[in-house]
Amino acid sequence: ADLDLSSPEDVYFTVHVKKDGKLTIPKGTKLTTDMDIQLDEGGQLLLNGTLKCGRGFVHVMDGSMTVGKDAVLDARYVVVDEEAIANVSGVPNSKIYLTAMTDSLAQLKSLVSKATKYFCVDTTILEQEITLQENLTIPKNFFLVIWEGGLTVPKGITLTNNSEYPVYIQENSALTIESGAKLVNNGDLAFYN
Repeated sequence: ADLDLSSPEDVYFTVHVKKDGKLTIPKGTKLTTDMDIQLDEGGQLLLNGTLKCGRGFVHVMDGSMTVGKDAVLDARYVVVDEEAIANVSGVPNSKIYLTAMTDSLAQLKSLVSKATKYFCVDTTILEQEITLQENLTIPKNFFLVIWEGGLTVPKGITLTNNSEYPVYIQENSALTIESGAKLVNNGDLAFYN
């Protein structure tokens, strides 16, 4: 039997699949929803039928998601925390919105390199100061937030921003372009307090 979980236009809900919980959509079954589906620690989504998420999306926090070979996933994207990416199978990379917190240059560079693989990579520099040691290009589908930390571009280094998303620099944070460094900004910088 098909199931339609709709909410009024001005109301937005999240369906949580909690620890040891399982949401199974068997072959031949269609679940239509405009709500978010969040897979918390230990929560599982097993999709062998059809999942149609109108306004909503699936968020794999610490849970797992398996999409069967003949299943239909009709969603804008699936948000996956970096720590949970190994728990996601059968979801096309073009639908994965990868999120991560970073506190190191090595991890930031690794996340930038993953941007070509996924729909979007959303990264927050959290409570750390990161100094570039070589040129860095922020790709088109990379969403960067500097939150109570900083990113420094030292002399002789170029930071190129090609992102279609604004680079957010939050209050008590900094993007520092030192004398002799270069910022090539082909996108937007947004300062929030």
